[in-house]
Amino acid sequence: MVYLKEDAQTDFHFALKSNRKVALSREDKLAGRYVPVSTLSPEADVTREIWLAGVDFPLLLVVQVFTNKDKSQGVISLVTSDTALSASQIQAIYQKRWKVEERHKSVKSNASFARSPTKTVRTQSNPIFACLWAYVKLESLHLKTKGNHFALGGRLYRAALESSRLRRAQQAAPPQMPGRLFFYSPLPRTTGEQRRVCLRVERATEKICAGTHTSS
Repeated sequence: MVYLKEDAQTDFHFALKSNRKVALSREDKLAGRYVPVSTLSPEADVTREIWLAGVDFPLLLVVQVFTNKDKSQGVISLVTSDTALSASQIQAIYQKRWKVEERHKSVKSNASFARSPTKTVRTQSNPIFACLWAYVKLESLHLKTKGNHFALGGRLYRAALESSRLRRAQQAAPPQMPGRLFFYSPLPRTTGEQRRVCLRVERATEKICAGTHTSS
């Protein structure tokens, strides 16, 4: 925070953890009187000046109450180093920043950005490019289907598992005896893709049996 404000000459905006302790005045800071931010009562569209340990300049705090999809309520404490902003401006800036956080989380979780085993800059370039490309593909699917990245990632993962099972079933199909053209599949024929795979395997089995008859 000190680097951004004093060295980089820029302001910052972020959310405080509920157990973070703040001082409500410079005098409280000098006297070491800090209180957890979770004890502050939320007030709509009201900013208050606070001080943090190790930071020699004041910050603005907005305690915002929001409603989740399950109708439960949550509280978030937003702070900024720009003391000229209003409460609504701080909230609007954080909402824009949160969209960036959602995309970063998607790249990390859905594209496995954090799972790269590489250690050097040269070897890291390919996994980073692959993760970014995977994110672009997910975003393209999101624009077409309106589904979120995590739901789309789950559907793609299940489809990959199903495709793998179908290929293993096709490769592990037992040899057919002449005159008994049947196909044994450990998978239920419930989807169109499974039926198409079964049909291709049955046709291949018929060709094998036909070749057996000819050779005999």
